[in-house]
Parts: sequence; C-alpha cells; structure tokens
Amino acid sequence: MGTCYVCESQITGENYSREHVIANAIGGRLRSDKLLCHSCNCEFGERIDAELCRQLHPLSHLLDVSRQRGETPPLRFELLDTGETVLVETDGVGHRARPHVEVTEEGEEVFLNIQARSREEARKLLNGLKRRYPQLDVEAALTAAVEESHRPDSLARVRISFGGAEVARAVCKSAVNLYMLRGGSREIIQHLIPFIRGMADESYVGYADAALENRTPDDLICHRVTIFGDGAAGLLYAEVEYFSCLRLIVLLCDRYEGPRCFASYCIDCISGTEVELTASDPLARDEALRQVGNFNPDLDDLDARIGRVMERIEARQRVICDSQTPPGDGLQGRVR
Repeated sequence: MGTCYVCESQITGENYSREHVIANAIGGRLRSDKLLCHSCNCEFGERIDAELCRQLHPLSHLLDVSRQRGETPPLRFELLDTGETVLVETDGVGHRARPHVEVTEEGEEVFLNIQARSREEARKLLNGLKRRYPQLDVEAALTAAVEESHRPDSLARVRISFGGAEVARAVCKSAVNLYMLRGGSREIIQHLIPFIRGMADESYVGYADAALENRTPDDLICHRVTIFGDGAAGLLYAEVEYFSCLRLIVLLCDRYEGPRCFASYCIDCISGTEVELTASDPLARDEALRQVGNFNPDLDDLDARIGRVMERIEARQRVICDSQTPPGDGLQGRVR
C-alpha cells in the first residue's frame, strides 16, 4: 500500500490509516491511506492536529462547517453580565455548561432548586440527593418538573486564538501531506519530519502577508494548501490558508532542484465541495523566505480578512436568531 513518510514503516492492511490533508474536524475532505501508518496518524491526531482544531473550533462552529463524520461540538460562550458559561450548538440552541443545584434548609423542611440540562441529568442529580435526603420522591419531582427556556439579554463573548509551536507543526504536516500525496519525494522534505514530530524547534512556518491576495474567489470561505516548486529559484514552498483569513507560508526546501510544479487543494468550508484553482504565480524566493520568518502578522490586513468572515457569520446568525439559549429543566422539590 505504500510507506509511512514519517517512520518509513510499510503500510499494510493491519496498520493503515486515512490521513486528511486538512483535518476533517475543520472541514477537510481529501484523505489518503498511503501517507501515514496508524501509529503516526494517532500520534499527530491526538497532539498537533487536536491543538489546531481546538484553536479553529470557534470559526468551525460559527460557520457550521461541513464535515464528513461526527457532529461539530458545542461552542463555549461567556455571558458578560453574569460571567455564566453557556454551550451553544450550531443550530443556535444552547444550555448551561453545568447544572445548578441549590439546597435551602428551613427548620425541618428542605427546599431543592435544580436546573438541569436534560431530564436524564435531573434524574441523576435527584438520585444523588436522595442519599442525603431519603424521603425525597424522585419520580414525583420529575413529574413536577417544568421545562423552561429563555434568551439572555447579555452580550456573549467567545475567545479565539491562533498560533504556537503545535499549530505550526500541524500546518507544516498539512503542506507535506499534499506534497507527498501528489508524488513528492521524501528525500526533499525529510528534514521537516523532526520538526513535525516535535523533536526540533527550528520553525519552517510563518505568517503570510497581503502578497497572497487573489489566490481564491472572493465570495468563498475556504481552506487551501498550495505547493509551488521552482528549481531555477531553488525553492519549494507551500501556502496554507484557513477560513480565507489565516494565511501561512511553509518552507519545504530552500535547495530545491526539481522541475517547476504546482499542486493545490481547496475546499469550500460551508458546502464541503472541492474548489478547482487555476495555477498562479509563486512568490519570489526572497519574498517567500522573508515571510517564513514572519511571526507577527499584519494586524490591519488580518482584521480586514476576519471582518469578511464575520459578515458571513452574522448573516448565518440572523437565520437562527429565533433560537432560545439556554433551555433546561427547572425542578423544585420540597422534602419534610
């Protein structure tokens, strides 16, 4: 079936895995069982890919990206007036991050106020309280439960961050994945493997600047990995883009002697359809190398690109604005 480009073990029917060029959790579809063995895939998936997807989860959730498998997890919001944390699903329906249990004892009477996120959770809480208050009638309390929902008046805040060594390694791996999938040579990128595995600190990834405009259609929000090779310039590099706003450069080889090459994978984050891109001109060698060492993105340019994504998010939120957040069972019980 092939050879794992990381550990060089033979890929067989027992140890094969399907490696995505861009992680499925953020909408990637292109995958191959000829890139990584199961062990290496799991190692990266649990560490660097997980960190990349964690940081990009707010955008994945707010845009409700199309995934091949699994549901997009809820997004954690903080209500600014109370500090309460709520979890919101992609359809706009939310619930408290944790249940609320309030116990008030007045003489021989005990009042319980339980706000649970589901009837099953309410039952578990009541069964736990019954150990302390044996006279509690769990079934009667559940029968008396009232389902309530409301929309908070408070503004909500969600935190988005991007960067760090693990993310840089994941970005580099995506570039190498596409290069190898399109018939690249392990010998040319083998120096990157210690970096991807976390065994070397030298970074081959940097933030791209406005020089990468007009690579994709303006009306799309997409992920993209593009490989450029120019033997005359001695350069092989990749451009990696997430949600049409986070753009990075990956230096694959600065002593490249192979033929001129172009390979690209682009996917519409919303529809999940692959987008065919026409070949574009690579950056000049000096320009590409300058950006590889760029760890401080142009904030004005980044703000403008994120602004375009937020317009799409706001348009989607208007569609689901009738959702109610957070619902839950409100239970009140009295124990004598």
